[in-house]
Amino acid sequence: MDRTVFFAAIRKSPFGGRIGPNQVAGCEAILAEWEKRELGDLRWLAYMLATTFHETAKTMRPITERGPVSYFNKYEPGTRTGKVLGNTIKGDGYRFRGRGYVQLTGRANYTRAAEELGSDFLAFPDKALLSTHAAAILFLRMTEGWFTGVKLATCFTGIKTDWRNARRIINGLDCADQIAGYARDFHAALQKADRRVAGPPPFAYAPKPDAAVTAVAQDPPADVADDIAPGPKPPPRPTDPGRRPDTKPQMPDPPIEAGFSWGGALIVVVIVAAILAFTIFK
Repeated sequence: MDRTVFFAAIRKSPFGGRIGPNQVAGCEAILAEWEKRELGDLRWLAYMLATTFHETAKTMRPITERGPVSYFNKYEPGTRTGKVLGNTIKGDGYRFRGRGYVQLTGRANYTRAAEELGSDFLAFPDKALLSTHAAAILFLRMTEGWFTGVKLATCFTGIKTDWRNARRIINGLDCADQIAGYARDFHAALQKADRRVAGPPPFAYAPKPDAAVTAVAQDPPADVADDIAPGPKPPPRPTDPGRRPDTKPQMPDPPIEAGFSWGGALIVVVIVAAILAFTIFK
């Protein structure tokens, strides 16, 4: 993931031109969890980022469900909501109030998160506010359908992309169209930044093949064809002791033809002149 490309894109939309360090840190925590889990569908990641963007009021920081202690009496044991949340001890409503990127709420959900992540959220519920834990809980709840039974794989498949109904993973269709718009923005940014595109990486250097090597690979000469052809070579033909080896007859070297030489002619003339002079003056 090219972080520079990604943050440049989301700065424009959905962040509206400005993105602060805390917002960057929140996105980084979610991207890190995504890479750790090695998931492949960028639509899933886009919708989790969009959900976090909405649920945290665009801060991208884990938050705590707000309200006075009395507000959480509706989550206490004996109430309908408290029963659904698995709250069994007085005070569980406030103690296990919502925390995280998406609100982890109720004793039963804190217990499940503790078992999944190996951290004691029951004794220390505020640990759900750590960005690493908040990101892990976000992934677990949305990929496994903890909230409503609907999960990311329900809405995003090989033949379906349902940005609107993906809101049912969290809370019915509350603000579904608005969050779908955020998700499309995040998805476009992720596609721009994704490095899993076919082709060589940036600045890759591919050396030009040597011409001689290319020629051999394309049209091998007869004397090396056997060496590069696939498959084993045939065994040599055994020699027959009663037969002369197949050899071509050796042709004699062509005779050297004598040619005319001016030097030789001059010598002959000098010798003939000397003989004639000797005869005359004898």
